[in-house]
Amino acid sequence: MNRLTTSHLATRLLHAALPLMLAVGLSGPAAAADKISEKTAAALVQESGLGDQLPTIPAGIEAGLNVKPEAAAQLTEAQLETLRGILAESYSPAKLTASLITELPALIGPVAAKDALAWLQSDVGKKITALEDAAAKTAGDSEVFAEAQKLFERLPPRRVDRYVRLIQATHVADGSANLIINVTLGTIVGAAAAGAPGKPLPNLDEVRKQLNENRPQMIESINSQFLVLFGSAYQGLPENELDQYLAFSESKSGIEYSKAMIAALDKAMTRSAVESGREIQLRMATAKPKSDA
Repeated sequence: MNRLTTSHLATRLLHAALPLMLAVGLSGPAAAADKISEKTAAALVQESGLGDQLPTIPAGIEAGLNVKPEAAAQLTEAQLETLRGILAESYSPAKLTASLITELPALIGPVAAKDALAWLQSDVGKKITALEDAAAKTAGDSEVFAEAQKLFERLPPRRVDRYVRLIQATHVADGSANLIINVTLGTIVGAAAAGAPGKPLPNLDEVRKQLNENRPQMIESINSQFLVLFGSAYQGLPENELDQYLAFSESKSGIEYSKAMIAALDKAMTRSAVESGREIQLRMATAKPKSDA
């Protein structure tokens, strides 16, 4: 299905990204006097459905270690277990949720937050969240995607146009690219910290720069994938309800909400990468590497 890269990790992450990235999306920080409360931030995370999708992230980190076993080739089984445990803890849904709630008040203003919650708590908003959650359960099935491709090819131009606009408004491709890059970053930092305890962690900006070199191609591929996924996920959504979704997504508040959620997730993931790297170095410093004997 996925032509992003040859990495199985990227494929799995893109399949899981539909509800995750629709629940999230890069806006300027809110003015200090206009910050939302952490209670409101928590409600945004909960109502968006993002909290329910966060378990895909530690699973992606674990998959990264399996895809590139050479990254941890010098580690004993005990060290690998320690590494996996630290990564699972650092990227746990609870820790990521706490980071999101901390970051969101600086990224979204009270008007946009109020409008977003009103939309998410509406009957149509809840219906769409449920459709996205259902689509996520089969998004990694190649046979399901093949059927979705056939469905997309039969869609009328008006419907396709709305999906194109929805992708643009929600910044889903940028958000998905960020997710893939951040999970890959977490794997690289974790393996590097475990393999060279006591040495400086990789420069996150430099690693991120290297991972972003193929971003244009990633975005193009992700856009194509999400057009098909949208066609399948929203096939039962009447035109008037799809138009309501599009109207919110293209509104000032909808765009601010989408960008803020993606930016918050990006910051939360970066924080987890740094924290896990430091913890791994600390725990591995006195551990013995695998013997060549």
